Amino acid sequence: MNSFPFVPEEIIKDYAALGKREAVEIKVLKILKRPLSVVARIHIVFRDDSQETVYLKYYRSLPDKDMSELVQRDYDTSLFWWERFKQSEKYNVIEPLFVDVDKHVMLTRESRGHDIQTYLNKSGHLFGSFDDRDQIMEMMRLCGGWLRYFQEIPLEDDDKAAVSLDYILEYIKVRMDRIVEKTNIGFDRALQEKVNDYLKRQWARMEAGENKVSYLHSDFSLSNVLFDEQGVTVLDFTKKETGSVYKDLTRFFHQLILLSYKPNFKKEFINDMQRHFLEGYGDPMVYEKPMFRIFLMIHVINHLGKSARFWEQSAKGKLYNRWVVYNVMKRIKKVVA
Repeated sequence: MNSFPFVPEEIIKDYAALGKREAVEIKVLKILKRPLSVVARIHIVFRDDSQETVYLKYYRSLPDKDMSELVQRDYDTSLFWWERFKQSEKYNVIEPLFVDVDKHVMLTRESRGHDIQTYLNKSGHLFGSFDDRDQIMEMMRLCGGWLRYFQEIPLEDDDKAAVSLDYILEYIKVRMDRIVEKTNIGFDRALQEKVNDYLKRQWARMEAGENKVSYLHSDFSLSNVLFDEQGVTVLDFTKKETGSVYKDLTRFFHQLILLSYKPNFKKEFINDMQRHFLEGYGDPMVYEKPMFRIFLMIHVINHLGKSARFWEQSAKGKLYNRWVVYNVMKRIKKVVA
């Protein structure tokens, strides 16, 4: 049964014709069904014996959404980033190839490499023993370098408003209120106030020029980065939004902290990954800056709120997340004391 409301091979033929080529062999290798899309991995052999592997993404229809407009926006966004990264030898993004807004379809070229989250969690890394330690540290340096490259892309417009303390306090208040009211993990109003005081103290330490703005990825995480011997490729851009340079930086740094709650990652190893990431970023001591600490606390609180929703978790997930929550609570109390 066809998973698409069209014949995928016809989309591939249209794509080939756009480049004045002829596809002589089209093979659907895998189909992945997601809540909002269906994605097919397809291998193509052309008349001139050249070959490509592409991803065909079909956007499922959504109520009250202009799907043609949404698909065109995603294609334009992907093209925007591709144009700004295509000259780099080490830092990459997904290359958009073709769009059919009427059929709600976009094609992108397959990027080589392993996603870092899967790579780090593979079974060979038991009991903290990593034979490929040097390669992993190079991954971290490249991730830091990619982020620096990304943040130095000039903003297109004048929307460069820096974040304010009021915005930060209101943003985190909503999330802490939910934790206090909906969980029973010991995060009370007194601790909430200590977190607020901590954020205010950090803000007061901030020096002129530290509140910088750049483009944001907003989900710069281990699972969204592919690594191979040629460099790194970052996935899943959805918007051209702007914000503090510390948001993406601390998001990735926090992801490394989360690995420390797993038994196969030793503290020394985590520290080394963090150090190489920040060295690749070009600022090894950035973790001491007030805005870094502010945004890191925001990510910690966000993750705590999700981890503490025990009523939504399986028995295995609940057991692991109770361990995480216990350690995160210790970390918060120590930091804000």
